[in-house]
Amino acid sequence: MPIFDLFFLALGGLLLWFGADRLVEGASALARRVGISELVIGLTIVALGTSLPEFLVSFTAAVTGYSSISVANVVGSNIFNLGLILGGVAMLRPVMPERDIMRRDAPILVCCTTFILVCASVTGSLPRWAGAVLTLTFAGYIAWLIIKSRMEFAAVNASLQTVLSSRTGSTLNSPVLPGEPDRTTAELPLWRALGGIAAGLIALTLGSRLVVNGATAIAAWLGVSEWLIGLTIVAGGTSLPELVTCVVASFKGRNEMMLGNLIGSDLFNFAGVLGITALLRPLSVDASALPNLALSVFTVLLILLLLRLRGRLGKAEGLLLLTFGLGRWVLDAFSTPPL
Repeated sequence: MPIFDLFFLALGGLLLWFGADRLVEGASALARRVGISELVIGLTIVALGTSLPEFLVSFTAAVTGYSSISVANVVGSNIFNLGLILGGVAMLRPVMPERDIMRRDAPILVCCTTFILVCASVTGSLPRWAGAVLTLTFAGYIAWLIIKSRMEFAAVNASLQTVLSSRTGSTLNSPVLPGEPDRTTAELPLWRALGGIAAGLIALTLGSRLVVNGATAIAAWLGVSEWLIGLTIVAGGTSLPELVTCVVASFKGRNEMMLGNLIGSDLFNFAGVLGITALLRPLSVDASALPNLALSVFTVLLILLLLRLRGRLGKAEGLLLLTFGLGRWVLDAFSTPPL
């Protein structure tokens, strides 16, 4: 067995864990420093950072003339995120979402996915005007999130300042985000928070590349077919940053950031990645992608239904999502012939 490949696989795993830890801690500290919630940080900085592999793969595929790969990568990654990652995390620890996830963020994801599905069904492509609509929608959504969160954050801290001042005559020295599990990251200076985020993203990128390359080499050495390697290791490789970041965030009690990362990543993939790519170069959408686009809409609706009925995602709901995601993966393996 190739020793160096095993070493790179192990090193990649360590880098993934280290990167996720630094990203979560840095993002949490940044949320306090700039006065926005961890949910918004998860929906923006963390989601965009962990979605960089999907963006690079999709953009490169599109500009080199393989637009079907671009669309397939995004759709497959989104179903992987909500089925396998969210389902797996829910089986480890219960997931209890913020109200904004159900009322604001998930419905926007459904609308963007439905828009792409309808556009692709009618025109067989994502033209530039559709890319412009998606890009502007995503940019407006991010701007609105930040502005709204800062206003709410300022209002909460003003109320706390008033109460504390009236009772003790003192004031708060640092901002407070309601519902956070601890305040240790609040003491980090801004440069360390930003440095932690940057170091985390770099480590996640390098770690995912090392894991994919090492696992691919070992699988090939064991005689596994290129088709199976591509379907499993390479397909799941671009979602490794989201997977490890969500697991770390969940065990650190950063539920808002974990959910924000998943929903934000999927929204960025559809509205940001496909939107920007289609704006630069119109994308043709193969008819075989339409069922999976519809499946993406169904997955989000299923999660919303489970949350509405149970108020959280526990082991049973996690197992359902995990089975759903794995089932889709197996169906793809048998329905799509190897090249």
